[in-house]
Amino acid sequence: MTEEFSRSELVKMRVDALDQAVDSYLSVLEQQGKWWGWKNQTFKGMVIPYGVWHSAERDGEKRLIWSDRARSMQTGRPGSPDRVGIYRRDKDSPGLFAALELKTGGAHQTEDQKYAQGIIGLLGGVYAVIGSVRDLEEVLEPSPGRQALAEASKRSHDVSDIPF
Repeated sequence: MTEEFSRSELVKMRVDALDQAVDSYLSVLEQQGKWWGWKNQTFKGMVIPYGVWHSAERDGEKRLIWSDRARSMQTGRPGSPDRVGIYRRDKDSPGLFAALELKTGGAHQTEDQKYAQGIIGLLGGVYAVIGSVRDLEEVLEPSPGRQALAEASKRSHDVSDIPF
C-alpha cells in the first residue's frame, strides 16, 4: 500500500530533510574548526503566558482567554537568514560572516530577505541561498576544479579575430 501525502506534508518533509542535511554538514565543519554558527529562527505573533494558558485548560473545559492577556512578540529581524555564523577556510585566512538562507522547491526570497542579502554583501559578508548540500559545499568549500570552472565561465572570449 502506498502512502499519499498532501502537498504541504511533502514540502515540510523536503524542508526538514534539507535542514538536517545542512546541520550535519555544518557540524562536520565545526568539528574541523572551520565553522561556528547557529540557527537564526525568527518569530512574530501573539504569545499567551503559560500561567494564563494553564488556568484556561486546567478544568478540562475550554475557557475564553481574554485578548488583553496575550502579548505580541517578535524575535530576530525580518529577512534574517536561516543560518548565520563565522566561517574560515584555513588557518591562514580570516574568519568571514556567512549567512545561509535555505530554500526548497519553488520557494523564493521575500523582499526582506533580498534586502538582508544586499546589506550583508555590502558589509563584506557572504550570503547564499542554499537548496542542497551541494550548494552549501560550493559556497563554503569549493574544490579547485569547481573554482576554475566558475572563473572560466565568467570570462568572455573574443573570437572575432581568429581566422577560420
